Amino acid sequence: MTQELQRLLGQIEAIKAEGRAITAGLSDAQFNWHPGPGRWSIAHCLQHLNVAVSKTLPAFDRAIAVGRSNFRRQQP
Repeated sequence: MTQELQRLLGQIEAIKAEGRAITAGLSDAQFNWHPGPGRWSIAHCLQHLNVAVSKTLPAFDRAIAVGRSNFRRQQP
């Protein structure tokens, strides 16, 4: 794994830790509270982020695999 990939994975882990820290100690009512009609709760925001990441990371993994395969084929 390259240093760049390690750095990016480190950022993802830091973001996850920050999300846990921000929500630590919130009651279920606070976590699910809606600030107004049609507005998202903290839970909805985090769920949206998780879904978005779960949809995009597999595409990143495929692109990395293709890039590695292409690189290997170019090596003598």
